[in-house]
Amino acid sequence: MTRLDGIFLMVGFIGYLYYSIRMVWTKRRSAEASQILLEGEEVIQGVGLLKPFAILALGAIGIIIGSQLLVGNVTPLAKFFGVPDLIVALTLVALGTSLPEFVVAITAAIKKHGELSVGNILGADILNIFWILGSCSLYSPLSIPHQTMVLDYPFMILLMALMIAFGYTRSRIERWEGATLIAVIIVYLTLMMVYFTP
Repeated sequence: MTRLDGIFLMVGFIGYLYYSIRMVWTKRRSAEASQILLEGEEVIQGVGLLKPFAILALGAIGIIIGSQLLVGNVTPLAKFFGVPDLIVALTLVALGTSLPEFVVAITAAIKKHGELSVGNILGADILNIFWILGSCSLYSPLSIPHQTMVLDYPFMILLMALMIAFGYTRSRIERWEGATLIAVIIVYLTLMMVYFTP
């Protein structure tokens, strides 16, 4: 992935953010207008932003420190056991960085907010591809390993196709569809361990 590819991804990132913020702003104005019509008067609510920003800043600092500890300790272990960095990144590191999304998704599902679960996962994936890969490519061009071309990309496209198909069936993900996604991941991990682990 060259710096030109990074620029393309960052443009996509900015476009995605602009679209998301515009959608939120439009829906908020629509909701406020509906509330005014229902109550017959405009209700202005003060929103304190200091606490959310402070929590966001602390969370960001925690993520930075945690990611440094994770990568700094996992990489030496991988080299000690002779496991390629890509395998470790696709399993242990990916699992560690996905745990926050997993916890949020499970909590939202338990509280009957399925749309939050789906949005959380898809939003994180979109931002990871656009923002993380884009900024890293701008900093230094990234090489794409053979395994990524023959195994990782095809399974990523397969999962994307399944998500689209499941979304259009009944606008929801049924239990058997969730089981299918888990089965695909198990097959993917099995193939990776069998064919790409020394």
